[in-house]
Amino acid sequence: MNVIGINKVGSVRLVDNLECPPHNSQQIIVCTGLKIPSEDFNMADGYHVPPKEANQVEMLPGVHRRTMGTTDETMLCEFFLERNSMVPPHSHNNDQVGYVVRGSVEYTVGDETFICTPGDSYAIPGGIVHSAKALVDSLIIDCFSPPRDDYRTEAR
Repeated sequence: MNVIGINKVGSVRLVDNLECPPHNSQQIIVCTGLKIPSEDFNMADGYHVPPKEANQVEMLPGVHRRTMGTTDETMLCEFFLERNSMVPPHSHNNDQVGYVVRGSVEYTVGDETFICTPGDSYAIPGGIVHSAKALVDSLIIDCFSPPRDDYRTEAR
């Protein structure tokens, strides 16, 4: 799997250091076969967000969040949950899709409880009550759509 980054002039850089110039006439960004006209690609907080520019916020005891890349439609967040930390039951209007990078987390979504380990992902539609408990120190990546305004303002 190739992961891409997009710089401000529109070129695409693959992780394996292959450089692909943008299309000259339409400036199209190509990512695994998906074509997105560059005028529709609007990242509110910049095209590149290095960790040093994404302050870590302890939003609850043992629950640390870093708000990363954000567009008008999607927000990427990194969460570090210390062992036994909890995100209490809550809901929000944002769809939430996540991936466990490291650790083990018990989720309750609606009336279903399951454990996610590295490589597991989950999808929580907006408006559904959900919670999480870290069984061990865990690293999670979550995407929210639309972006959470509270996470945007807390991070800056």
